[in-house]
Amino acid sequence: MNVSREQLNNSLDVAWHRRSLVIYLCAVGVMLLVMCPIFFLTTPGQTAMIILLLLCAYSPFVIYHLYCIHEITKAPTRYQVFTAALDDPHPSFRGRIYFTVRMVDSRHGWVRQIDTAAIFHSAAFGKFSFDAYHKKNARLAYDDNTGRMVVLEVLNR
Repeated sequence: MNVSREQLNNSLDVAWHRRSLVIYLCAVGVMLLVMCPIFFLTTPGQTAMIILLLLCAYSPFVIYHLYCIHEITKAPTRYQVFTAALDDPHPSFRGRIYFTVRMVDSRHGWVRQIDTAAIFHSAAFGKFSFDAYHKKNARLAYDDNTGRMVVLEVLNR
């Protein structure tokens, strides 16, 4: 079964990257608003330098998340779709969690254990809360060329 570009755009992985983009862009906007009084006290050249430094500080993060979204959605025909349980969690950086799932290919007779991206969060306020996804079945897409696992949707919430 193939996956469509629309399904990849609606996947949890792409939603996580989009959410991170919004957070970084909001942070830049808030910093510009907070620094607005400083702009009136400085020369136009100094103001431009402050804005340039701020953009240089955040642009790598924005570029990274845009790149990840592009990589996930650029070739939907490469993905193999299967269903698995999200029941083997592992801790990751800054309270994030990833799951290891078992992918069984009955045509070739092999079983692989593949990790999802660390998009789930142990904090109660996170959009992708660990408790909401743990021990749930999910439709997953796996790209054998890149080794990327994408969580398309959770089947039983």
